[in-house]
Amino acid sequence: MNKVIIKDDGDFKDLVRELSDERRALGIEEPQTDFEMAIRKWKESRKCAEREKIHRFLIIVEPENEHYHAYCPAVSDFHSRGNTAEEAKANLIEELRHYLIDLAQRGEALPIEKASVELIEISLPA
Repeated sequence: MNKVIIKDDGDFKDLVRELSDERRALGIEEPQTDFEMAIRKWKESRKCAEREKIHRFLIIVEPENEHYHAYCPAVSDFHSRGNTAEEAKANLIEELRHYLIDLAQRGEALPIEKASVELIEISLPA
């Protein structure tokens, strides 16, 4: 697939029309495109992407007795437990998200993940 750069509404309309023409030439029926709606959705998604910034954190999920324990080394106060690894992880992510939003709203610095993880193999004599 070719890389497409869209600079403005006109480029977007042209691209959609070009794709529609190609499909019609191949005999593929498709519903009529509401260009104005498509452009509004495209603009909204761009605005949303500009407002959000991705922050990456390492989380560790370990078995603990008959449950699971999840924690984030960058934010030492956050621990979560669950009946499954997925539940412990989901609980931790939700708590961490609320905490980070609260920090950002108060204008405080967000924690920075400094840990790294690497799975290694060590050969031992048999």
